[in-house]
Amino acid sequence: MKTIRNSVFETNSSSCHVVTVLSDYEMEKLKNNDLLLDIQLSQGSKTITTPIDDRQLQYEIERCLFVYDSHGQVNYIELDRKTVEALSKELWDLFISNMKKRVDGLEDKVKAIVKKYSTDENFIDSVWSRVEGFASSINVEYILERMQKYEMASGDNMNFSCVEMEC
Repeated sequence: MKTIRNSVFETNSSSCHVVTVLSDYEMEKLKNNDLLLDIQLSQGSKTITTPIDDRQLQYEIERCLFVYDSHGQVNYIELDRKTVEALSKELWDLFISNMKKRVDGLEDKVKAIVKKYSTDENFIDSVWSRVEGFASSINVEYILERMQKYEMASGDNMNFSCVEMEC
């Protein structure tokens, strides 16, 4: 049986539309390697990139300290603030390197860094799940090549890009 739906366009494509909106200030931070782009791709949906600075990364790592175990119970991973700061800094440096030039084996490198601070597999997986969408040099270059500048009524400039990426 065939179903015909009028005025509908469908494709089996595994691509996503990624929308990036950055102020001039954020663009400057991105170009100076003081900002990461988080792109959480989901097939069939529009994705908005989220700018992440070093403090936001540390906050995201702190959120990963609450993990589910194999029984579905939430556990808290005991890491002091200095340890979380060190872990975040090490991950930040890796992701900045990945934005400059694609780092091979990124997942393994992230997990190895996290494992130095905690051997809890749920925590390691939680951190990877949270950071795996950070843009690589290829993604950032692709987004920036298609960036358009728009002047707002207030006189401020916003930089806008909408690109298609593999999911």
